[in-house]
Amino acid sequence: MLDILKRDGGRVKRRVMTRATSPSSPKMSTKAGQPKGHGMWVYAAIGGITLLALLGYRYNRNIATSSSQGASQASDQDYKPQQKKTMNQVVPPVTGTTPGAKTDWTSPKFYPPSVLKKYKDILEQLKEVKSENRVGFFTRLPALTTSEVDGILHHNESSYNPLSSFEVKSGPNAGTKLGIRVDMNQVASNSPIEDYMTFSTLQGPSVDEAAASNLKIMFGMFDGHAGYLCAEYITENIASTLNEAIAAVAKHRGSQNPEEKKANDNSAEDDSAFSINTIVRNLAGNLPDDVSSTTLALAAGFTRLDHAIVDEPLVHYRKNAGNVDLDKLFGKSVSGSSGLVAVVDVGESKVTVANAGDSRAILGVRTSTGKWRAVPLSVDQNPKNPKEFARLAKEHPGEELTLSARGRLLGALAMSRAFGDCRYKWPLEIQLELFPKLHKRGHYYATRANNFYTPPYLTAYPDIIEHTLNYATDKFIIMASDGLLDHLNNQEAVDIMGRWWDANKGSSSGQTNGDKSGMETNAATHLIRQAFENDPRGLWGRQRISRLLAIPPPHSRRYRDDISISVIFLDQQ
Repeated sequence: MLDILKRDGGRVKRRVMTRATSPSSPKMSTKAGQPKGHGMWVYAAIGGITLLALLGYRYNRNIATSSSQGASQASDQDYKPQQKKTMNQVVPPVTGTTPGAKTDWTSPKFYPPSVLKKYKDILEQLKEVKSENRVGFFTRLPALTTSEVDGILHHNESSYNPLSSFEVKSGPNAGTKLGIRVDMNQVASNSPIEDYMTFSTLQGPSVDEAAASNLKIMFGMFDGHAGYLCAEYITENIASTLNEAIAAVAKHRGSQNPEEKKANDNSAEDDSAFSINTIVRNLAGNLPDDVSSTTLALAAGFTRLDHAIVDEPLVHYRKNAGNVDLDKLFGKSVSGSSGLVAVVDVGESKVTVANAGDSRAILGVRTSTGKWRAVPLSVDQNPKNPKEFARLAKEHPGEELTLSARGRLLGALAMSRAFGDCRYKWPLEIQLELFPKLHKRGHYYATRANNFYTPPYLTAYPDIIEHTLNYATDKFIIMASDGLLDHLNNQEAVDIMGRWWDANKGSSSGQTNGDKSGMETNAATHLIRQAFENDPRGLWGRQRISRLLAIPPPHSRRYRDDISISVIFLDQQ
């Protein structure tokens, strides 16, 4: 189902829409065996719990405004299918859609030199430490200095202005002069980092006033797991795919003549079962006619990308009789990624958020009393979500007892919607053919899942929320990977950003200017710092951040996740 929540004029209504039949793999009725367990996970869990207690770290905390949060990583093993090491760079402003040059985490471009030296020394010392003593070893690590912490936090920060100035011509915000700024930052824990962020215009590169009335700006957050390859692929292709989807929706809806529409739908370019035109046609046939074009384009774009990641590589493999580069072809299929995309429609004063996974979009609303209110623009899609579990149970009758264990899909994956992750989507016979080959090549997640009876269990069809913006009160949107939300809930994040807004932007909007002491210039950096310093148990106080960041990748993954944040400001001029 495609679940769309619409907010307009204070009214909220949710539509449940039956999705179109997908050309993805059919369900299997044959019961599959279960892979053997690994005792090493028991020791890893015990060690992790001990140190987490010392640091006051809050995993899987219940969030007041939404479902409880699961970790995004399938397991703590570092997935290394190839020798290539990467990190994500923020996409250039407005017209760029390709990540910048990547680098190994040991490069000075990623961490300050003094931190790199400490990390390398720690890893050398660790070689002499027995596995059962490693928790104590990490607990006794000296804290980083203030300058070293600052160096890590500032290394990947950036700020862009996708739209400098635009006057809204119609609707409830008519006459409002608007500018859009986005602050971005990432702090890695995996090696390489598995989170990716991007943004791009969806109606051409021009942002002058004449073009802005039709301008849509896309912001994407992709939290990879089981490696970076899936998230990297989505980041490189999301903008172009959504532009194709927007064009396909316009073409499908462009003619009121039934015969002409039928001719367009059956044109030669629609021959492929995985083409964007075919996907749009199938989805549109199962959705109400008044569904917005942006919503339909997002649903089609997510579907198209997942076909390219999971299904089309199989077609290519068969076509070439297996004579292919398995790593290049299936690397992105074995790995996975959540997907969170927010499209700000400037002329329509609307934001539409599509979510497949457990990253979050949160709207910061400044009330008439000056207080800040968090409005969720996404809902976590995981088995802990009652609606998601009900959907899974309906699609897999008789498997209610095995669909979820410890809040994870089939006891393993922390989300119920995601890109990639072919181990939850491919039929059993395909897995039996390809997984042994891929596993031998270092793709360690190319293994059959437990209780694997009737695939597919996982979908990339998004949950979609539409919200009509009121620029007088709707001031910013936080997009964050679940690494941030291990430390803060929705309201806490908005309160932190609200204080930052009051101090840095309040005076320009006629509001009382706040105290800027202790605040970062970059809003995303400020939010990350506050998250790491948040110490609910009072064990470490402000030293908590220097303790957490003292643990080098990839060992830090057991104690903190990758954190990626975009803060989108809807600035009245």
